[in-house]
Amino acid sequence: MALAQLTSADADIGTIYVNPHNVVYVAAGQKYTVLATTVSNQSGVPFLLYVADSVEQVKQKLNIAMGKMLTPA
Repeated sequence: MALAQLTSADADIGTIYVNPHNVVYVAAGQKYTVLATTVSNQSGVPFLLYVADSVEQVKQKLNIAMGKMLTPA
């Protein structure tokens, strides 16, 4: 299993590693990018991760971790 290395929006946390197979969606926020995951908390609410990477950077890193080759548009 390959993990995508992302930068947390919280500077105190720094680098986080995400299993791309657990990501449901990626959305752009005003200050950060939001990732929703299939992993939920004790109440059944999916965890949201907030990262400093742009949506395009997150997309690229998730695709690379999944072994997908990226082709220029």
